[in-house]
Amino acid sequence: MALNCDFVDQNLSHTSTTSSNCNGVCSSTTGCTHFTWTTHQEGTCWLKNGSVSQSNAVYSSSNGSHCGIVSFPACSFRWGRDYPDVHGDSMDYSHYDYITTWLGCQDCPRTIYLNKVKSTGKTAVMYGYIIGYLGDYHNLSICHVGSASLCTQGANLIRNNRALIISSYLQYARTAAQILGAQATAVFLIEPDFYQYSALSGNPQQGDGLSGSYMRSLFDDIANAIKSSLPNALISWDISPLAIDQNHMSVWWGFFANSTNINFIHTSGAISKGDSSFILPDNQATWSSMYSLTGKHIIADSGLSIENYLFFS
Repeated sequence: MALNCDFVDQNLSHTSTTSSNCNGVCSSTTGCTHFTWTTHQEGTCWLKNGSVSQSNAVYSSSNGSHCGIVSFPACSFRWGRDYPDVHGDSMDYSHYDYITTWLGCQDCPRTIYLNKVKSTGKTAVMYGYIIGYLGDYHNLSICHVGSASLCTQGANLIRNNRALIISSYLQYARTAAQILGAQATAVFLIEPDFYQYSALSGNPQQGDGLSGSYMRSLFDDIANAIKSSLPNALISWDISPLAIDQNHMSVWWGFFANSTNINFIHTSGAISKGDSSFILPDNQATWSSMYSLTGKHIIADSGLSIENYLFFS
């Protein structure tokens, strides 16, 4: 993204939004490939479509304006893979659009991963599993495995460590900004099975599950912490197909529907079926129903079903 610049013509549409949200709005809009933000009417994002490069940008005398090209245009196929080795690797990433990793574990390859992303010119796509790994540190298993699990003590884990969770995301974003640059576009996939901590889930959480309003507030605090260091970060909301069926999904989504911090929705692997219309074999939720409900494009991690690769729908 560059300051005091404009891309002439090729207008798709325009919308009122803040400077920091313009890149995300373009990334989430079908057909949008690049954008210009100006102070017109207290902030307008001009969405554009067509083949373009940074050399097509022209100087703008409009104070505070900026323009950019999105790394992840909506409704387009993107092919990526995980970063497999904390010690580095000789993988040829030239055929991929992005590289993924997990955030939160002690041996997650944070710095070496980000340097790999930078050296290859790819986009960083990061699974934020701070709560899950924090639970592992406190000897909590994943749900339905043992009596002390995230489905019984996860809500209290969040209550007691909310500030730590948010500050951890902030630290990851700061590290990414230092290595990739503060204007880099990085994608953060927030907390697999986020729904399982909520009261709506019906899980026997000690001290009761967290309210939908609390979960929305936590999500926005995490997103805002990330964007304080990486203003062009794109944020994804977890579908949680293991924890929620289609009948409850609209109620759960209702707490997040008007958030300006959600650019994509995603699954997080396991037994998600990227080669089926249903997200899980024993769940009513389908890829198309989730798109219809949320209006968001999907990061579909096929998990164990198709070799851990992802695609954008």
